[in-house]
Amino acid sequence: MTQLSLDAVRSDVCPYVDFIDDDDGHCNNYDMASIEYQPLAEDSDDHIMQMAAVEGPYLNTVMAVEQRLPDLPVYVPGIQKGSGKLFAHTTPAWVGIHLGEIVSGDKLLTPADVRRRMGVPAGTKLLLLAYGKDRLIENIWPHKSEVLRRLAALGFDLVTSINYSIWDIHPHPEKIFNVKRSLVIYEEMQSLGMPAIPHVYWYSYKSMVMWADWLNENTGVHGIAMDVQTLKAEDWACFADELRQFVSLLNRPLHFVITGPVAASRITELREILGMFTLTNSYAGQCAWHRTGLRVNDGQLVADGKSQDVAKLFDDNVAVFNHLMAA
Repeated sequence: MTQLSLDAVRSDVCPYVDFIDDDDGHCNNYDMASIEYQPLAEDSDDHIMQMAAVEGPYLNTVMAVEQRLPDLPVYVPGIQKGSGKLFAHTTPAWVGIHLGEIVSGDKLLTPADVRRRMGVPAGTKLLLLAYGKDRLIENIWPHKSEVLRRLAALGFDLVTSINYSIWDIHPHPEKIFNVKRSLVIYEEMQSLGMPAIPHVYWYSYKSMVMWADWLNENTGVHGIAMDVQTLKAEDWACFADELRQFVSLLNRPLHFVITGPVAASRITELREILGMFTLTNSYAGQCAWHRTGLRVNDGQLVADGKSQDVAKLFDDNVAVFNHLMAA
């Protein structure tokens, strides 16, 4: 992703030249605090220790285990806890569940029965989208082994790795560390027998190439996840161009699970870049809970119409996204 223009200049002894692009004019950026936690910088007291905890910044210390990717539909609706009323008429093939729905922010509690908590029918498969607020995922990190062990016991049919945040305002070590943390989480998920796919994201062209090289070597990986929920309109074109570059670097087809897009134009562009992929978002369910139906008008997604039957609205809204994914 693009870097902000900052007053800091590249250090003559920058330790991360393999990760940041040649035209990136800064390296040692200190005192750029996050809203919810203190990001890792080169002057952080625990910088070396934290990097050592993930076996250094390079991705090649992690090797993927061969896992068969389950058959995924083109659209997986995200749901919130207590969604049983949405399934009064139809049992969906899959639903997506975000991390914050099943792990509490501070105590990191998890439910004994995820289907009961979410209200999901027995015949529906469960996709865990391990995406959450910084406070939650940062709290999980020092307790990851215990939390992941409990998540593994819940019996998800597919899980993504956690996406530790990378923001332009963060120092480079924070971005590099967070990408590696996500891959370490994926490795531990696999070691627990969880059917997992890595969450892929980058912050420079060099880091994009590193991801492509890792995937090209780890041929047991058949699917990857991307979370683009936070992309603003002005960032989308850059992301789409970078995604085209990324796909061109891969030596085989991979199935993408992309979370976030709602706009018909974005979905169409992703289909042009990727071909068939799986889209996830929570919009179909959210609109149903607000008694709102969706339709496509002149290529645009329109929310209108009121009904008291939330289950029918949910089914109809899911059908709209299925249509957008097939159009």
